[in-house]
Amino acid sequence: MDRITADLRQLDNLDIAAQSSPIKRLPARNSVSGTKQSVLKSAVEFSAMLNSSNGCFLEPIKVREKPPSVSILLPTTVPVGMFDATAATSYGEPITLAVGASSSAFAIVGVTSQIGIYGSNSPELGLFGSVGGGWWSNIGFGVGPALTLIFGPPATFAGVSFGIGCDTRFFMGSIGGQLLFSAPPFKFLGISVGFSIGPSVIPAFDVTIQVSNTRTMPLLR
Repeated sequence: MDRITADLRQLDNLDIAAQSSPIKRLPARNSVSGTKQSVLKSAVEFSAMLNSSNGCFLEPIKVREKPPSVSILLPTTVPVGMFDATAATSYGEPITLAVGASSSAFAIVGVTSQIGIYGSNSPELGLFGSVGGGWWSNIGFGVGPALTLIFGPPATFAGVSFGIGCDTRFFMGSIGGQLLFSAPPFKFLGISVGFSIGPSVIPAFDVTIQVSNTRTMPLLR
């Protein structure tokens, strides 16, 4: 992943009240020995050797080691509030990429959870876990991988967030995505996409509104 381009100009069509509260500054960085960094990377690489599908967990590490070029096309009217000027670093505009395993169970209302690894060009690398609930226009359950891209530092990724999205279902699985927003005043945070396996009553399409709380555990800064 050498370059990330995010065209957010279509967010002008969303009706979100104007807000200007800045996101908190990045926490102080801790120095971590090269040995610990090598051990962590080797563990993930060994896991990928045992199961090739675990190779996706290397992406957050790559984001930390070699920050990609980031180009963000901002909307003109939506108060995205993705980060304040103090959050910018010598690595450019901050982004956080998270890869994890997600599960959900729902019968109009439901619950969801996710665990995984995240990396940022702040730079920072760590583990995360989230739990939440919400409303679905369907009944069913599913498990599968999910990828989340946050246009901000890890401090933006942590905490309460709201998601609005939809899933396209096929056979026993689905592919879906969500737009993510902070707690009120609902500043835009990023996007999440995922694939899941599991049955549902309505086989074609559903929409969801979710709220979740994410905890992060930094390992390398």
